[in-house]
Amino acid sequence: MNIPAALIALAVCCMLAVPALGAQGDVVRSVSTETPSVGDTVEVTITVPPGSIMGIVETIPGGFAFAGTTLPEGRYRVSGQQIILSAIDDTEIVYTLSAGQNGNCVISGVWEDFGTGETGEIAETSLTATGTGSAAAHEAPGFGIAVAAGALLLAGRRCLR
Repeated sequence: MNIPAALIALAVCCMLAVPALGAQGDVVRSVSTETPSVGDTVEVTITVPPGSIMGIVETIPGGFAFAGTTLPEGRYRVSGQQIILSAIDDTEIVYTLSAGQNGNCVISGVWEDFGTGETGEIAETSLTATGTGSAAAHEAPGFGIAVAAGALLLAGRRCLR
């Protein structure tokens, strides 16, 4: 079988130009609305690179309460205004906030990829809630085996350095 040289050159060029699949890339946050009314919910979506094994810590503003997530129990935890999420080969994590009081506020976050050792910040997201009221944060179940395994991977990786 005779493959034209131009086709081989194109295939090699594409292989060099297309990055390998893995946990390289940015972690991005988006929200369903930046201007909720008090009592409304805001759906927050965290997009992570395919193949990632990472921990994400989101800091939600006072006056907003955690209302749920698509992650199974044991892969998230809520402590005050922080939501700790574990992404294990997920490409998207969704959690919901309830707007409890009016005002301007910001969601911030950090992440660490246990596979690559990379860390970073998630760009801040501004929210402006309108109306009056208050909400209390809900406490979620503990981390469970999945997060403990991630922590052991991180500890083991650091011990081997």
